[in-house]
Amino acid sequence: MAVTSDNQWHSFIHGHQLTKVQKEDFDWIDDIDTGMFVQYNDSVYSVSEFMRFNGDQPSELRDYDTYLSESAFSALVIKVSSCGDYYKIATYISKSE
Repeated sequence: MAVTSDNQWHSFIHGHQLTKVQKEDFDWIDDIDTGMFVQYNDSVYSVSEFMRFNGDQPSELRDYDTYLSESAFSALVIKVSSCGDYYKIATYISKSE
């Protein structure tokens, strides 16, 4: 398993901070201006797309709170700061044995 992160805290993006083009990607959100978003590389994701871990995640992911599956073998994972204002984001890739 590989977890890749810049290990830096980032501020959440509020919906009202998104560009018009970015908002178009989230037309399924009723009140986008009150939404919370994260950015990873050149992509923006709604926090509501992520699922919380239920405590049985692999030990390499114990520091992370949520995940968003990208494929059967990869996901984005997020760690939220104790104050709730910042996040760390990483890519998780499961390696076959």
